Amino acid sequence: WARHQSSDHSYDYDQKPSAASINDNVQNPDYQGAMFSKFLECEQDLFQLARKNAESVPTSSQDPSIKICITYHVRGHCKTTCKRALDHTRLTSAKAQELYQWCKKVTSPPPAKPCSDSVVLPFSFKYIRKHLIGKNGRIHSMLLK
Repeated sequence: WARHQSSDHSYDYDQKPSAASINDNVQNPDYQGAMFSKFLECEQDLFQLARKNAESVPTSSQDPSIKICITYHVRGHCKTTCKRALDHTRLTSAKAQELYQWCKKVTSPPPAKPCSDSVVLPFSFKYIRKHLIGKNGRIHSMLLK
């Protein structure tokens, strides 16, 4: 269970809502779906990534001691019992851009392993040219079967 504490606020990305609060949804009237909805369709679960990267989640513009509510701003709705409910306000353009960059960063695939400069072939080019490539410059027909 990922739990982060800062000053007197704590939040838990794995928090399960109680039965009484399950229907207490809060819609984000300023939801920026054009910016954030694509992150809901990612192969990687953004909310699991938030648990893994809790320290890097941007802070709220309302109170820098708490993290931004990803559910409210990226999904467009949250619960009234959310521990980050103080952040259930309109994002400034700077905070929206910061959250967008964070989402982009954590959902991006890791960079590919760089290729080495040298390739080791089991045969020399001279051997390949002589034995595997026909006189017409094409690969020998026996190799295509």
